[in-house]
Amino acid sequence: MFVVDSANFPREQRDVAEIMFDILGDKYLSKSAKSILVVCNKQDLTMAKSQSVIKSQLEKEINTLRVTRAAALQGQDGGSTSTALYIGKKGKDFEFGHVLPMKVEFVECSAKGEADGEADVTAVEKWLEKIA
Repeated sequence: MFVVDSANFPREQRDVAEIMFDILGDKYLSKSAKSILVVCNKQDLTMAKSQSVIKSQLEKEINTLRVTRAAALQGQDGGSTSTALYIGKKGKDFEFGHVLPMKVEFVECSAKGEADGEADVTAVEKWLEKIA
């Protein structure tokens, strides 16, 4: 699971994208993890971004990172012993649907809950049941 603060996402989207990029590009993780759940938390707050907005913005940021990191690697001398994979499809803008064999899913939740104190983590529970 990868938890995102939906309310603070606009300020943190570059940092979140960099971490996600590293996770998705790790060749060891890609062999062992078949599914990643991106949990868009704090949906109880009025300024929270929806899962579709977060997914779209992450795709744009990861696409930019893919281009800039590839250019940086080309500028270095010698061979690379990198543990990173190319994520997505070459020649196309990045989309989470292109990250195969790993499946990336997005859900919304509120771990704190509304005023009554009840947390809304049903989507997370369903995902955990599915992968267990």
